[in-house]
Amino acid sequence: MKAFPSRFPGRFGGLLGLAPAIAIATLLTGCSDPAVERVPTYPVSGTLTHQGRPATGAFVTLHPTTPLANAPTPRGSVAPDGTLRVSTYTANDGAPAGDYVMTVEWYKPTNQGGELIPGPNVIPRKFASPKTSQLRVSVVERENVIPAIRL
Repeated sequence: MKAFPSRFPGRFGGLLGLAPAIAIATLLTGCSDPAVERVPTYPVSGTLTHQGRPATGAFVTLHPTTPLANAPTPRGSVAPDGTLRVSTYTANDGAPAGDYVMTVEWYKPTNQGGELIPGPNVIPRKFASPKTSQLRVSVVERENVIPAIRL
């Protein structure tokens, strides 16, 4: 299964690689109703590597095991040094307290005709779905450091 259909060649295909960044930017610019009270969040950080190297640009999502009222889904991306910080409302604000299933997707850029476009997801498929991912995260009401994740 292709992540990004070939019917989006040229500039449009390159724009698809920006989808995770656009999603995070939208999340962080306050797309929620200001009249709705935010759920408190707590810092969440950790490291994520794939085959022994930082999974730079990998995108993680924390899926709550019980629904969270008035809270967007916590997300983050892996920095060049392999570190990960989770954001819910604003950059690096963490996640609401609770239990989560973490999913990971990493579409490493590939060069096609001189343009960088997203390639296939290089993380094993089971980690891309909350139904099959074995990654569990518990967030408590303090700073949270996720044990190193090695895929």
